[in-house]
Order: sequence, then C-alpha cells, then structure tokens
Amino acid sequence: MKHMCKRLTALALALSMCLSLLCATTWAVDETGEAEAVVSASSVTTETYTYINPEYEDVITEDDLVQPSEDEGNALVSAASTIEYCTTIEEAAELMREELKNRTTTITVYYQCSASTGSLAKEISNAAFEHTGDPEEGDYLAHQYGGWTSSSSISVSGGTYYYTITYTVTYFTTAEQEAAVTAKLETVMESLDLDSKCDYKKIEAIYNYICDNVTYDYTNLNDDDYMLKYTAYAALINGTSVCQGYSVLFYRMALEAGIDARYISGTATNSSGSTGAHGWNIVKLGNVYYNVDSTWDAVYRKYNYYKYFLLCNDTFGTDHFRSSDYTTDTFNTAYPMASSDYTLTDDDDHSWGTPEFIWADGYGSATATFTCTAGDGTKTLDCTVTSAVTTAATCTATGVTTYTATVTFDGTKYTDTKTETISTTEHSY
Repeated sequence: MKHMCKRLTALALALSMCLSLLCATTWAVDETGEAEAVVSASSVTTETYTYINPEYEDVITEDDLVQPSEDEGNALVSAASTIEYCTTIEEAAELMREELKNRTTTITVYYQCSASTGSLAKEISNAAFEHTGDPEEGDYLAHQYGGWTSSSSISVSGGTYYYTITYTVTYFTTAEQEAAVTAKLETVMESLDLDSKCDYKKIEAIYNYICDNVTYDYTNLNDDDYMLKYTAYAALINGTSVCQGYSVLFYRMALEAGIDARYISGTATNSSGSTGAHGWNIVKLGNVYYNVDSTWDAVYRKYNYYKYFLLCNDTFGTDHFRSSDYTTDTFNTAYPMASSDYTLTDDDDHSWGTPEFIWADGYGSATATFTCTAGDGTKTLDCTVTSAVTTAATCTATGVTTYTATVTFDGTKYTDTKTETISTTEHSY
C-alpha cells in the first residue's frame, strides 16, 4: 500500500456464525502496542450501492454487472490482519485507480474519517476515474467499463468512522487484452516517428492511423452482449469498433505522444438527420482545444479529406452536441476551446530534425538551424549562451570553460556545448 495511508494493525476476534448475534469486539493495536477497542459487531452497519456507467445505461442493467461473491464485504470480521486506512479521498482514489488499471474485479478500500458520509463509495470512484494525463488512466478507464457494485461496512469508535468498501467492477477488457494493446501501441507509436514532428503533425499522424486502420463495427452494433466493441482493444487489435473504441484509442495515443486530450460524450446528428449517442475527442494544440471525430472522418479519409478535424465549437456544434458534464463552466475553464477552426501554419507543413548549432568565434553566441526531414525547408533560431568555469586552472594545470547554447523549438529544448582552455596561472610563492 502507499505510504500516504495511515497504518493501523487490526486484530479481529471473530465469533462463529452461530453466535453472530452476540456482541463481538475487534481491536486495533497502536504504535505503542496498546490495544484499543475499535468496533463491536452490534455497531457495524452495511451499505450497498450499484452504479451503472452513464455512457452505457441504455445497454446495461444491474443484472449485467458482475456480482460479488458471498464472502466479500466481511473484511472487518476476519482473521488477524494488517489494515492500512486511507485518510483522504485522493489516497483512496489512487489505490482504487491502480487496481482499475490492473482490471482487478474485487477492489477493497479502507477509509477512516471523522464524520459519516453516505456517498463515500461514489466519491472515491469519481476521483479514481478523473483525468490525470496518464494514457492508461482517466477517460481510458472511464469509458471502458460497465459499472460496479459496492458493499460498505461501517463502524464507529471514539468518534472515528471506519469504512471497508468492497467494489465489484465490470470491465469490457481483461488484463491480458490491455497488455496486448500496450504491446501493439509500442510498435505503432514507434512507426509513426512522432519525436521529430511538431504537435500538429503528431495529432495528424495519430488521426491518420486510426482513420486508416479502424472500421466501424456494424456487425456487432446491435449486439448488446458484445461489449468489446466499445474498447481501444477492438479498435487497435481487431481493427473494428464503434465510436467509443475510436475515441478511447485516440485519447490514449494522444497522451502517449505528450498531447493532452479528452473524451467527449453526447449526441450527434448524421447526414440522414438521425440523432443518437456518440463519442468524440477534444485535443490541445497551442493553448486551446479543438474538436476531432475520427469515427466519422474515417469515411472522409477515403477521399483524402477530413470534415471533423480540429474544429471550433461553432463549426463542430452544428451536428455534435455535448452531454451536460462537458458544458459546465468548470469544464470549459479547464479546457478552453478555440474560437475558430485550426488554420495551418508554415511550421505545420514540416517535420523538423535535430538542429545544427553554429557558434560564433569566441563562443559568445550561437544559432541553431532546423532542417525539415523532407528536405524542403529550414528554420534558424538564436540560442541563449551561458558559460561556466568547469575546471579551475592552477599553476601546474590548465582549466576549462564550458559554453552551453540552449534553444527551445516546438516545445522541445535543445542544447550544445563547447569548451575553451584556460591557461595555467602564475606560481604563488
């Protein structure tokens, strides 16, 4: 467990099932070895909760969720064990998030606080699915699972509430399938050669790859039992998915490339005038975000044209409509949208290689020249030059002054160094 959690050693003295109606006491041993009564069985209460992912509430019911086994939720009445109680929502969410990434079906979180809260299980879950910037977290988790059930055992001692929350989570992919996604992505991302590209070219390369390699899964579209169609695994490994698979894959690939993106859910109206549930992305370019819809643009890609690539809300919003979670002031402040569609710049047409540094005599100044990998353009920038004596001269040995040229281009810092010999000093008698 993480060091953030407060460690308590709990010794549970359980009665047999036939005496379960009698009072039993669980004890916690503090750092000094003193035993303190934590809970009597008569004061233990249990709360259950069922949560269905809103994204899939039209295709999933409570009966579709994985059900907890009969012995889950009994952690408070068990053999002697070491328990680490989290004291903040963030700590508990971090623990849950790691288990979600591992596709762990049964997740137990221990939490202590000074007041009872009936929404604790949901509050921890919400925090666990928040966007963190990690490609395997945030929206990548939030849109690839059906929901969860929870059982919370709650006890009180000395004004402190002790929660044992056991989640049973229904995923759309297995740990083995996620490992396959990670392995495939390593190969794909390397083949796209993104390191030498500007952010626009990175986004374009990822978008092109998805539009070229993923087809819409009409075969399983109406099969409510086939949940894999909603996943990045279906899009990347099987090459066919519905809009969620396209969008979750774009989200992960963009974050893998160091570009922030979000998954947006809502509704969209197609060319036939039919409106239905849909998912797409926003992606950051410069200081603002733009809308992209790789699902629909996969069709236009065949004609070397994109209709839904890097658009502002005014253009994109004529047939795409966000759900309320993505129209709040809080969300709009965190993810400011561009006021107009993206316009290509001269730099967007090039993929720049590593620079060639040219130093002036005496190393007082330097320039860095970037050359397009296609050989059809260059860009020269002035560098910032600093110097430092890295080896002091003595009367018997020369010294060294090191000059460092630094330039930042397209968000990446480049440096080059030169050295100059310092003559020996005079003797000191």
